[in-house]
Amino acid sequence: MLTPCKFVQKLLATFSLACLCACQPHPPQAPDQGNQRNLPAKPAEPACDCSIFPPKSGCDSQCGIATGVVESVQGNSVTLQVPSVVTDSTGKRMATITKRTFSVGAAEAKQLQSIAPGSRVALTFQQESGQNAVKSVRAIPRELTK
Repeated sequence: MLTPCKFVQKLLATFSLACLCACQPHPPQAPDQGNQRNLPAKPAEPACDCSIFPPKSGCDSQCGIATGVVESVQGNSVTLQVPSVVTDSTGKRMATITKRTFSVGAAEAKQLQSIAPGSRVALTFQQESGQNAVKSVRAIPRELTK
């Protein structure tokens, strides 16, 4: 039978051993195939269909919208004159026209055949291989005079 003193000694020894094991001075190992925990995978970016207007929430980094006047349509590209605002070195803001060129796929080229240079359009695009690729084109009707 254990005396109270021996019982306390064994209890303290067990507690000390547990503390020593739990307080290792070594940092944990990086996960590899052998010790990888079942952690949730990195959340995937939302699947974005940039041909839908407006793009769904969360697709701002993948899809864009441009409005302007068609300057030219040549083969696999379209150039728009896009109105924009620039600020000069004195802080004065000025309206200007910027030319932007977008690559066009076969389906979008068919859409552009019915749109003449000088027409106002809104298009959605997606960044592909370093270029802005058109995903949809919509003609903007001329405003009626009041």
